[in-house]
Amino acid sequence: MVRTGFFLAPLLCGAAGYKPHVCSAPLDGEEGRPSENILAEYEITQVQVVTRHGARSPYHSIPNVSNPHHFICQLHGEEAEVASRWPELFRVHDRTDVPVVPQPPLHLGTESDGVTCQLGGLLMEGVKQTRAIGVHLREAYGEFLANLAPSQLYARTETIPRVVISTVSLLSGLLLGRQGDIQPAAQQYPIYIIEPDSQEPMNGLPCAAGSAFKTKADKEYRYPESVAKRLGHLFGLQDFGPYLKTVDPAIADVTYTALCDGGNFPCGPGGCVDAVLQHELDGLYDKKWTSQFGEGDGLKGSKLLMYPLIKEVFSFMTSESRPRFVLFTGRDLVIGPVASALGFFDNQWPPFASHIVFELWQPKGAGSNAKSNLRVRVLFDGVVVSSKFGCKSELCPLEAFHAVVEGLLDGHSSHTEACAQEVTSTWGVMPEQNGALLLAAASLAALLAFLLRAARPPVPSIEETYRPLL
Repeated sequence: MVRTGFFLAPLLCGAAGYKPHVCSAPLDGEEGRPSENILAEYEITQVQVVTRHGARSPYHSIPNVSNPHHFICQLHGEEAEVASRWPELFRVHDRTDVPVVPQPPLHLGTESDGVTCQLGGLLMEGVKQTRAIGVHLREAYGEFLANLAPSQLYARTETIPRVVISTVSLLSGLLLGRQGDIQPAAQQYPIYIIEPDSQEPMNGLPCAAGSAFKTKADKEYRYPESVAKRLGHLFGLQDFGPYLKTVDPAIADVTYTALCDGGNFPCGPGGCVDAVLQHELDGLYDKKWTSQFGEGDGLKGSKLLMYPLIKEVFSFMTSESRPRFVLFTGRDLVIGPVASALGFFDNQWPPFASHIVFELWQPKGAGSNAKSNLRVRVLFDGVVVSSKFGCKSELCPLEAFHAVVEGLLDGHSSHTEACAQEVTSTWGVMPEQNGALLLAAASLAALLAFLLRAARPPVPSIEETYRPLL
C-alpha cells in the first residue's frame, strides 16, 4: 500500500529493522583454516586480498525527498585512537615509489561543519568493518602475518578518498591488532596509487572489446517501466528514469546508505518506499548486477576488463620477492567483476567490505622461495570457492590456477588480441560519437594485435594441469 501525505510521510516510513544484504559482508570466515590434512602437509606462504571499501554516505540524490538522512562522519572511542596513528604508519606513494605530494588526508571527509559527511564519504561503520577484516586476518594467519615489515607488504588503492581510508583502516587492524596497541615496524608502510585512473588495473585497462561488452550488457537489461512510474509517483517526478539507471541507481544509493546507517526508507510527496517495494527493488538490482557482470555479454566484459588485475594477482604468486601480504582496495565495480570472471559471483550486489582472499600454500619445509608444488586456495567473503572455477579440492595447483587466469581470454593468445575482437551490437545504431570512438579503438587494437602477435605454447586446461595433493 502506498502511504500518502507529504507532511505525515516522514513519520510513517520507518524501516522497522529492514537491513539490506549490501550493508556488510561477513567480517570473518574460513581464512587460514583449511582441512587438517592440508595443514599436516602444507604451510601458508602468501595472502592476497581484493576488497571493497566499507560503509559510506550516498553520492547520489533524489529530488523531493522529505526525510533526507543525516550522515555523520566522526570517529570516537577506539576507532578514533587507532585512526590518530594512520599518518605515522602510512604514506601514499605513486607507481615509481615516490611519496605523493601533497599527501591525501587520512581522515574522514566532512563538510564545513566538521560533522556532516561529504558525498560518498566513509562512515565510522565503514572504518569498523575494514579494520575488523584486518584484525580477523591477523588472527587467522597467526605468526605468518604478525610483525610484518614494510618490505613484506604491498598495498594499492584506488584514489577515491573512501577507498584510501578503507585501505589504511584494514591495514591498521592487520598491523595493530584487536586492541590497536601493537607496535609495528618503525618504518612507514607505503600504500601505492596509480595515476591516471585509466592505467589502474582495478578500473579495467583500456580494452575496446571489454568496454563494448560492458556497454552492450548495460543496454540489454532495463529496469521495468512500471517500477519507474511507481517511484516517480512517490517522489513527484514525471520521469524517474534518470534515477533508475546502471548497476548503482540513485534510488538504490539513497535508500541503501540510509538503511545501513540506521535510517528510514525515503519518502516523497506521494508517499514512502516501503518494505514490499524495497524487496522488489532488491531483486531488480541483483538482476541488473548479474546481467551486467555475471552472464552473457556482461561476463565477457568482466573477464576482459579484470584480466589485468587477476593476472597481477597471479604474478605476485610467482614473483622472485614474494610479499607475504598483498592488498588491492577498490569499489563494488572491482569486487563484483573479479568474482564474476572467476566463476563465483553470487548474483548479488557486493556488500560493503566484501572481500576475496587468495591464499598461496607450499609444502612444509620447502622454504620461502619454493617454486614447485604451490597450491592456491580462494575464499569469497569467508567461504571457500576454489571449486567454483574448476578445482577438484580446496587447494588448486598453481599451474591449474594459471590456466584459469589465461582462460579468461577465451582462446585468444593475448589480452591485446582479445580486446581487438569484434563485438556486434544488438541494440541498434550506436550513438555517433561513442560508436566512432569504439570502432576506432577496436581497429587500432586489431592492428596492434596483428603486428604484435607471436606464436606461444598454449596454456594447458585446468583438467590437464590438475594433480592430486601429494
